[in-house]
Amino acid sequence: MAIMNSVTSHIVRRGMDMHQAHQSSGGHHKHHGDKSLLTPLAIATLAFTSIIFFFTMMMASYTYGHLIPTLAMVETPTVLMIESTTTEEKEDSTDKEPLLEQCEVTLIRQTPITASIRTTLQHLRETGGFFGRYRGLSMFVVYIFLCSQFSIVFSFLPFGLGDILTMVVLSTIRMGWTHAIVSAPSPLPWFRRLPSIKTFKKIAPITAIVAASEELSILVPYLFAGALGLFESMDRQASGETIEDPEACLVKIFMVAAVFFSYVILVVVPTTMVMARMHASLVEENVETIVSVHREPLSIKEAWKSVDWNARVHVYKAYLKGFAIQMSIMILFSAVVYVQLVMFLGPKFPEVITQYMLMV
Repeated sequence: MAIMNSVTSHIVRRGMDMHQAHQSSGGHHKHHGDKSLLTPLAIATLAFTSIIFFFTMMMASYTYGHLIPTLAMVETPTVLMIESTTTEEKEDSTDKEPLLEQCEVTLIRQTPITASIRTTLQHLRETGGFFGRYRGLSMFVVYIFLCSQFSIVFSFLPFGLGDILTMVVLSTIRMGWTHAIVSAPSPLPWFRRLPSIKTFKKIAPITAIVAASEELSILVPYLFAGALGLFESMDRQASGETIEDPEACLVKIFMVAAVFFSYVILVVVPTTMVMARMHASLVEENVETIVSVHREPLSIKEAWKSVDWNARVHVYKAYLKGFAIQMSIMILFSAVVYVQLVMFLGPKFPEVITQYMLMV
């Protein structure tokens, strides 16, 4: 929380500076705000497009950013065993001697269901119908809402401890969501399929580890950026000073981004995989699953050993494909909005964009 407060105060300070600068030049831009350049039809069209984009992006973010990667985390490799038996007679055998039997066993490593987005979506549709790609959505929304409320309750704790405590308190609900997306469709509502509170002791430690790793994913790049002097450069830029070496500043920004993504790839994703596999291993024995998972309860050590490099690469690919799909949606939306603005504004479009950029 201390980190977020510092970042927020910095953003607010820059926003106040920009507001004061805008007020000082208000006489120059006031005549542009007296009359809107967009007609009611244009405003309604842009608003409708934004609403469609919002819901499309939310659904895509859930399916490709949470559901499919989690299924990829918990799915364990399966092996198909083919047994063939042949018989042959010994050369010096008599009629009374039995025939010799030879048994050949062939093991075939099956391709995981979550190996590709297409096969995963097809499997979800076969097991849950058209809305199979949104399985567990209602429970996920409830979990996010509870996280926001508990974060407010624990906001008095410093250094992100409130967020860590929130995840630990809601760990059984988080595991219930994993069970909801992994288990076969059931007529029971999600709140009647929540795991027993007795499982809290088993998953609380790994939940705390995952929560701490997520908080450190913000803290580590933040401290690294401070050590590189990026915040001083931002303050100088906000005060109107010219950056002495823009190229060096850009290199520092890329270095901070590299530290962030490296930490997420090497720490956050593996620990999240461990937690997801521990969740899936606690599915009740009488419940069928839509993907193969460990059916015996795993400890943190056992779950960590099961997360080999191939499993990590499998999950990384799922995240990258999901990110590419979401970026494609954003690019498509931007193109649609651009075309709409050109249609509605006509030759005034460059002037409006220039004014907007100056205000920002």
